[in-house]
Amino acid sequence: MGESPGVIGKLVQELTKLPGVGPKSAERIAHFLLAGDRRNAVLLAEALRAVAEQVRPCRECFNLTDADLCPVCADPRRDAGTICVVETPRDLSLFERAGNYRGRYHVLGGRLAPLDNLGPD
Repeated sequence: MGESPGVIGKLVQELTKLPGVGPKSAERIAHFLLAGDRRNAVLLAEALRAVAEQVRPCRECFNLTDADLCPVCADPRRDAGTICVVETPRDLSLFERAGNYRGRYHVLGGRLAPLDNLGPD
């Protein structure tokens, strides 16, 4: 698959920045969005814009949310006396999918590795 010109090329270039998406997959995705119902491309663009504009860190735990508090912190049934410290919001979602933890979280937003001189900022 060759280099696409103009806006299609720019779309392919941006898609390759996503994890696990190489140039061939990016080109396939771009052509999929253009070949079918173009409303899908518009809906995807609107969803990406909304995420970029509305998602921010939860004021309590720093999970990603579009509200003042994330769903975990807003849930009064959660055990506020138990905190699980995780590196990223993705780690939090993995714990949530497991369904066994009923406490709250603190999202570091990065890695702590004292032996590598990586501490809190």
